[in-house]
Amino acid sequence: MADTPAPQTTETSPESLAPSTGATDDGIDPVGDPAPSGPQVTSTAGTDPAEDGPSQERAPDGRAEVAVQPSQTTATTTGAMEQELKLGATSDALTALESSASLAAGIPLSASTTHEVRDRYLDTPDRAFLRAGFVLRERIAQGALGTQHVLTLKGLAKGDDDGDGVHRRLEVEGPLAGAATDSGYAGWPGAVLDLATIIAGKRLQSLETLVELRQIRRERTAHGPQDIRLGTLSLDEARAVDLEGIATGRWHEVEFELAPCPPEHRPLQARAMAALREMPELVQSEGSKFERALRAVADHPPGAPSETHGIQSDMPMAEAGRLIWRNELTEMLLHEAGARRGDDIEFVHRYRVAIRRARAADKLFGPYFEHKQVKAYLKHMKRTARLLGAIRDRDVALDKLGTYRTGLTPAESSAMHPLEERWLKQRREAYDVLLPWLDSKAHRRFIRDFGTLCATPGAGALHLEAPTPFQVRHVLPDAIWSRFSAVRAYEPLIDAGEPPVETLHALRIDCKRLRYTLEPVQDLLGREGLRLVKHLKRLQDHLGDLNDAGVTMEDLYRSRAEGDDDASIEHYIEVQRAEEERLRLTFREHWAPFVGEANRARLGRALARL
Repeated sequence: MADTPAPQTTETSPESLAPSTGATDDGIDPVGDPAPSGPQVTSTAGTDPAEDGPSQERAPDGRAEVAVQPSQTTATTTGAMEQELKLGATSDALTALESSASLAAGIPLSASTTHEVRDRYLDTPDRAFLRAGFVLRERIAQGALGTQHVLTLKGLAKGDDDGDGVHRRLEVEGPLAGAATDSGYAGWPGAVLDLATIIAGKRLQSLETLVELRQIRRERTAHGPQDIRLGTLSLDEARAVDLEGIATGRWHEVEFELAPCPPEHRPLQARAMAALREMPELVQSEGSKFERALRAVADHPPGAPSETHGIQSDMPMAEAGRLIWRNELTEMLLHEAGARRGDDIEFVHRYRVAIRRARAADKLFGPYFEHKQVKAYLKHMKRTARLLGAIRDRDVALDKLGTYRTGLTPAESSAMHPLEERWLKQRREAYDVLLPWLDSKAHRRFIRDFGTLCATPGAGALHLEAPTPFQVRHVLPDAIWSRFSAVRAYEPLIDAGEPPVETLHALRIDCKRLRYTLEPVQDLLGREGLRLVKHLKRLQDHLGDLNDAGVTMEDLYRSRAEGDDDASIEHYIEVQRAEEERLRLTFREHWAPFVGEANRARLGRALARL
């Protein structure tokens, strides 16, 4: 394969992305419960081995289950559970740790060794690895031993449920004779190739580079008694580099990768990590360096100077919209695997929010594109959001029910079990519809083709020239004022008395539209813009809680009508009704300051910066 080849795909018009009704065009069998927590191999391939790769077995709970057998030709290939603490750092923190003799009493550090590392992250045009929760990394390291090539397939970083901040993920890797795309798969480590084939099938033939991460790594080994190796401390200076070779982000990070050691030495590992957490210059990292690099590249306007991020005031509206879409598509991709697993409700929520933001951007920026270029993509996102929404509704209801049950007696809590089972069944049924859709060819085409539109400046954009307003600074101020006015238009209804819940629900939607208009340009609006968004978020969260109480009551009324007529259900209805009333009566505490004169003046000053 040539280096970073063009996608090996057939021509597909945007109209061909229109979602079909009924069964998916992959003929994929429905799957059941979302997978439990822990690393899982989730294939995004279909069921035809000749086309995509090996078919999958089904676990008893209905989820995809595959067994990975390393090739016998790769004795040097390793597969393990990587465990590491990841902390954001300042340059001063790196200097202090490089000169320190120990991490803590009884935990000395070895002398540091320095490596220049270039990581190239690869994926298929439809992002098969990323959507399955994996990253494929080719590492080229320059050190005392010369140049080394290592190919790694690992899970996306995810902090474990213990809340200790340690990222645990499956990692399979092995040495390469040369670059990953130089000579087909002849030099690939066997276990990496096996797992990659399960995930991507024949789509491995069209790998392309997502992003490069260049690092200067200073590594030190932490030791315990009898020279037991506790872990490797890495002090990293990192740069994200886009496909044009432009650095789009720089940062410092500290990693402490735990080494396998006897159980009696694990308290020392915990003490080493505690010492790092106690350093004021270090902060917990939520994700991996890959995720940070991918976001930095997505938010870098093509052709802009190094480390420029976000929408610029003199940008054409079409290119500003394209940048928003690229950012939100990145968020969709980073959260799809977690949404598939279903073990953390935030993944479905964030995936759905990314789609909502992308669709909201169309209201502002869509008119600057040829309609036929984006129509099918928006239709696909609308369907995906609807399927995610069915799960999100159940997630919120179950989460609130769990909180409510903590205050009940065991007998009272047990009486709520039938309701919980009903909602869990509805959640499983919602997943039965979502997962085949995410596995479908239509979804793959959407990822591939919408990704191409998002990455290609000028694609699908209308050609406009001055004096027609087409730059951000000429269009968005009026648009933001207009959406702020749409929110203020509720003043007569609210001033007339206590507004009904239906009115507040409609206001919530208009607040959301205003927020999605402000947030992409909040950095251009200065401190005033940041305060506006902060105040708006408080108002929207209050209205969101009010809406959640109403939705929960509707679910409870439905459950009661279907036979769950129990005193515990009636009590929970009363609890939700009281919560709805409390939120309705306290709404003005957030409303009045937001639409008041001081905030209107703040908005005017913020927009003047554009």
